[in-house]
Amino acid sequence: MTDRSVATAAASEAVAGIRGMSRLLELYKGSDLARLYEIQTKQKKRLIIGAQPLIPPSPEAMMNMQLQLFEGIEGAKKFIRDTLLIGWWFTRTVAVFDGDMLGELMETDSKDLYVSISQFRKFLGNPVLIPFEKPYEIDDTEIFGCIVGFFEASDNEKESSFLLFPIQRQKSGGKVSFPIIAPNFNIASDNELSISFPKIIETTEKEGHQLGFELYKHELFSKIAYLLTETPDVESCMSESAPSIVRRRKKPDTIFAPEKPKFMMLGKEFGDAIRQYKVYLSSSSEPRGTVKPHIRRAHWHTYLSGKGREKRILKWVLPILVKSADLSAK
Repeated sequence: MTDRSVATAAASEAVAGIRGMSRLLELYKGSDLARLYEIQTKQKKRLIIGAQPLIPPSPEAMMNMQLQLFEGIEGAKKFIRDTLLIGWWFTRTVAVFDGDMLGELMETDSKDLYVSISQFRKFLGNPVLIPFEKPYEIDDTEIFGCIVGFFEASDNEKESSFLLFPIQRQKSGGKVSFPIIAPNFNIASDNELSISFPKIIETTEKEGHQLGFELYKHELFSKIAYLLTETPDVESCMSESAPSIVRRRKKPDTIFAPEKPKFMMLGKEFGDAIRQYKVYLSSSSEPRGTVKPHIRRAHWHTYLSGKGREKRILKWVLPILVKSADLSAK
C-alpha cells in the first residue's frame, strides 16, 4: 500500500501549509461554519456541504471575498481555493492505495475512458488529499501530493469548478504552497455529457503550466480515475463527512478539525485477488497459461430499458477484474 510515512508526511505538509496561509483560519472559523449549518436547516439553499462552505461564513469573510473578486478570475479562484482547503482542513481525508492494485491501475489504458461532470461532483464537500507514492523533486521544490476538490456555487448549479492543489514545499526555506490548477473542460455542460478523460488531462496540462506537472500527472490522474468509480471503498472514502457540531455553554457552537488524518484504503479487494494469484502461481505445478488478474478498461455503455426498451441510460461500467479461470471458479 501507499507507504504510511509518505502519506503522513503529505498530510502534515498540507496542514502546515493551510495553517500558514494568512488569516485563512480566522476567516473560516469552526464557529462560523457551525452557524452555516444552523442557517441551512431553515432554508433550501445550500450554504455548506461536508465542511466546505459555498458562501463566506461571516461578514469579514464576505468582505475578504469581495476584495478578492476585484482581482478578477484569479481572485475568484482564490475564494474557491479557500473554501476547498478549509473543507479539507476540517475532514482531512487521505486516499491511500493498495500497492498491487495501483500497479495494475497505472498500466490501464485510459485512451477510451469517458466520464461525466456528475461523477466529479462527488468531490463537492469532500476534498481529498491524494499523496504521491514518493515526493517528486524538481529544482528546489518537493511535491508531496495533491488536494482534489469540486466547487459549485449555491445559487447556480452550472457555475462549477474542478480544482487541483499540488502540495509544494521549498527545500531551502520550507515554505508550503498550493498553486491552483483549474482544468477547463466545459464544466457548464449537461451533467451526463460524456467527456474524454485523456482530454481532461491534456486541458489540465495546458491550463496548469505548473511546476513538475509532467512528472506526476500520470500517477495523479490514474488515482483520480479510480476515485470516480462507484466501488464500495470509493463510496466510503467520498462519503460526505460533516464534522460533529460541538455544543458549548456560554460559547458559540463550533466544529473542530480532527487531530489525525483519516487514511482511506482503496483497492484492497483487487490487491487481494492479485496476491492470491501470486500464491497460486508459486504453489501450482500446472501449466501457467491462465490469465493474470488485471483491470479490463472502464468504458461507457448505453443500457436500454423501459417499455419497448426505448429509454437510454448512459452509465460508466467500472473497471472489471479479470482473474484466472482457476481463481474465478473459486
